Amino acid sequence: MSGVEGRSRSRNAMLIAVLLVLVGVAGTAIGTVIVIRIQRRLSALATTAAGIGGDVAHVRSRDITARDELGDLSSSFNQMADDVAKMIEMNAAKEALASELALAARMQQALLPSAPRIAGLEIAGAMSAMTQVGGDYYDVIPTGDGAWIAIGVGSWLQHRHRDADRADRDRIHHPGAPRCRSR
Repeated sequence: MSGVEGRSRSRNAMLIAVLLVLVGVAGTAIGTVIVIRIQRRLSALATTAAGIGGDVAHVRSRDITARDELGDLSSSFNQMADDVAKMIEMNAAKEALASELALAARMQQALLPSAPRIAGLEIAGAMSAMTQVGGDYYDVIPTGDGAWIAIGVGSWLQHRHRDADRADRDRIHHPGAPRCRSR
């Protein structure tokens, strides 16, 4: 082997080593760029997830156009946030309705007439507020001569308001008796 061949092999080995180092550096640089981009996208999604606790109605991920796993995750995240926002709205509406029903029950209870005291007769009544009725009434009315008592008890269901109105017209009334009216 001559000296020229040895130097040529040495130089080729050196070029291969330098080329391998350059490929390694380029691969590391490309890998670092990819990792940084993924980390930024994951960080943005994590920040969005943290913001959900404060404002679920408006916080959304913007990374939904990417056609990869992170884009799919962002789309799923946004759908979940929409579902949570709807559940919060429904819960608020449910709480408002429950509050309204409780107020209606207190109002109905306050409108109930007091039981008259009649010697030899015990009168008792009860009222339970329901969500499936349109109105309830009961009344104890003296007929005027003191010998008879008319008792009206009713539940005015939404779909039976005509029957309730008919029953109301047939009741015995006096000036102080409450009346049930259909709309």
